[in-house]
Amino acid sequence: MTLPFFSKRMNTESEFLTEIANHPEDRERRLQYAGWLESNRDPRAELIRLEEEMRGLPIYGDRYWE
Repeated sequence: MTLPFFSKRMNTESEFLTEIANHPEDRERRLQYAGWLESNRDPRAELIRLEEEMRGLPIYGDRYWE
């Protein structure tokens, strides 16, 4: 039995990227990676969070263009 992604302890960037590549539709994996980047003081975390926020916005909405 394999553990869900959320309960695995990811320690390296390559582990996160492999999981994201294997499950591109899973937004939670990208957000967990952003959290890991943030804990390692990597500014890419903010970009990933913004991308995920924008993914759910309609392109014609005002918030999309802010």
